Amino acid sequence: MRSTINVLHLLNGEQYSGIERVVDHLAESAPGHGFRLHLACLKPGDMPSRLKTSEARLHFVGMRSRIDLTGILALRRIALRENCQLLHSHTVRSAMVARALKTVLPIPWVHHVHSPAKYESENKSLNYCNYLVEKMTLPKADIIIPVSVALREYALTYYNINPEKLILVRNGVATQNISLDNFSNKAGVRTIGAVGLFRPRKGVEILLKAFEELVALGMNVRLKLIGEFANDEYQKIVEEQLDHAGLVQRVEITGFQQNVRDQLATLDVFVMPSLFGEGLPMALLEAMAMGRTIIASRVDGITETLDDGPCAILVPPGDAAALTKAIKDVLSDCELSRKLALAAKNRQQTCYGLNVMEDAIFDIYNFQLS
Repeated sequence: MRSTINVLHLLNGEQYSGIERVVDHLAESAPGHGFRLHLACLKPGDMPSRLKTSEARLHFVGMRSRIDLTGILALRRIALRENCQLLHSHTVRSAMVARALKTVLPIPWVHHVHSPAKYESENKSLNYCNYLVEKMTLPKADIIIPVSVALREYALTYYNINPEKLILVRNGVATQNISLDNFSNKAGVRTIGAVGLFRPRKGVEILLKAFEELVALGMNVRLKLIGEFANDEYQKIVEEQLDHAGLVQRVEITGFQQNVRDQLATLDVFVMPSLFGEGLPMALLEAMAMGRTIIASRVDGITETLDDGPCAILVPPGDAAALTKAIKDVLSDCELSRKLALAAKNRQQTCYGLNVMEDAIFDIYNFQLS
C-alpha cells in the first residue's frame, strides 16, 4: 500500500466562496483517496477561519502585490518539507505563482478554471490583464480542469491550449433527501433569496428592482440575501437602494453563513440574477440539491448547469421586468414550482454529485503521478 501523497494547492485566501468550497470538499475526502492537501494562502483573509475540513494543512505565503513573486522560494521550501508531489492552482494569481514555482520545483502542475478571466468583473482593464496572465501561463500547465463545457471552449478559444491537456470536471455537491411536499398553496409571507459573495456582476441591484415591483403589486414577499458583500462600498450602494425604495424592513442580509443549506431551506424561490462571468456556481448546485424552485439568468455556466431551462425559469440578464414576472409566476403556481424544483433536484443528482467530482480530480492526480 502506497504512502499518503501530498498535494500543494495555491489559493488567494482572502475570501471563502465557490472556489474555496470546492477545495474544502476535496480536502475532506482526500485521505480516503490516498492524498493530503496543503493549502497555501497567497493573501491574508477569511478563508482559513471558514474552512470546514480539518484534513488539510494550511500555509501562509503573503504577496504584497499581484506581481510580488518573493514567496516562490518560501513555497518551494514548504513543498520540499512536506514532500508535495503535485501542484494545483485555482486563480489567476495562483496560476502566475505556480508557473514561476515550476521553474524551481519540477513537479506536475494542475490548474482549475473556475470562471472566465476575460469576463470576470466590471473592470475591463483588470480583466484584460488577468486574461494576458492566463494566456501566458496556462499553456505551461500539465493539466487544465475547466468546470463547464463553456469554460472548456473559452480556454480553447483564447489560450491556445493543447486540447489533450483539458479535462472537463464539473463541480459537485452532496445530494440531499429533501421532501418536496411543501409546494401547496401557502398563506402568509413568501421568501425569495439569493446566495453568494455579492458584487456588481451578481445582479443584486436587478433583483432589488424586481423585488420592489413585486411589493408594489401587493405580493406578500420578503427577500433574503444570504452571504456577504465583496467590499463595504458595494454593500453601501445596495443598502442605499433599499432605503430609497423603502424596503429595508422586508430585506434580510445575513452575512457569511457556514451552513448555506440551512438558509436555502427557508426559501420559497432561489434566484441567481448574474449578469455575466459564471463558471459552474456552487450556490446554484446547492439550491438544486435542496429542491428549491430556481429562477436564473440566461448566461454561460448557469444555462449549462440547468440544461437550458427544463428545471428552472431562465430570464435575460439585467432584465428586471422579466425577473419580476418569473418570480410572480412561480409564487402563483404551486404545481409549476414543484415541477421545476423536482427537475432541478433530479438533474443535480444525475450530473453534479460530489463523489463524481472528487473521483475525477483524484483520478487526474493519480494519472499525473503514474
